[in-house]
Amino acid sequence: MEKDEKLKISAIIKTKNAEECLCNTLESIKHLDELIVIDEHSSDDTIEIAKEYKSKIKFANKAELKDTLNQTLQEAQNDWVLILEQDEIVPEILLGNIEKVIQGYKISKNSLFLPIKTLYLNKELRSARKESIRLFKKDEAEFFSNSLTSLKIKSMRYAKINSNFSDENVCILKYLNKDFAYYNTAALERVKTVAKNRHPKYINVVLAPFLCFVYWYFYKKAFLDGTRGFIFAKQKAFETFSLNVLLYEKRIKERNNDI
Repeated sequence: MEKDEKLKISAIIKTKNAEECLCNTLESIKHLDELIVIDEHSSDDTIEIAKEYKSKIKFANKAELKDTLNQTLQEAQNDWVLILEQDEIVPEILLGNIEKVIQGYKISKNSLFLPIKTLYLNKELRSARKESIRLFKKDEAEFFSNSLTSLKIKSMRYAKINSNFSDENVCILKYLNKDFAYYNTAALERVKTVAKNRHPKYINVVLAPFLCFVYWYFYKKAFLDGTRGFIFAKQKAFETFSLNVLLYEKRIKERNNDI
């Protein structure tokens, strides 16, 4: 890909109060043909930053986000669509690899798994390494919830980028917010999406965070990341604690309303 040539991919980035990280995200994908920002009514300079990169901007409340995402897919200018969180960066080498893959699989493949590395306290969390479908053909995909990664691919025919996690240049880089308030906010958002018939008992408030910590620290081997892994596992447990407290509170309110 020449320096001034645009890669025929449409990128969709979902944002909310992203002024601290959005510039880096958009800078990393400025050579894509179309940038689309779906904003949840940010109160900071997110929109001004998006405009600097000539992004198309859409606004959506949480309740209408799924419909907005699907509508944006259909309106995208290019067949291939890349989805990113507001705190993720795509290295230039990875973009080059993506270009080679989609040119080689124009017909036979409809989606692409990309490797993702989570950077936390300025270092990678090995326990958070993963691969995720982030690139796909728009006509064969649909969002089934408000989450940016809640994708349903029709007749999935996928390819993979080589998952060499030792080389950060071939991975999407996710810069994780280390503030505990972030996890409390994440729990608030998850409360809105859980099944209506899910009403945890008090024991869930106590037991679920402990099991979450065990899962991340031991099963996902966060202990290999030392102190950073311990803090990360504690924050994931805190998110689970917040989620169950909020669900329990919701259950109590619904019960009182029925009286």
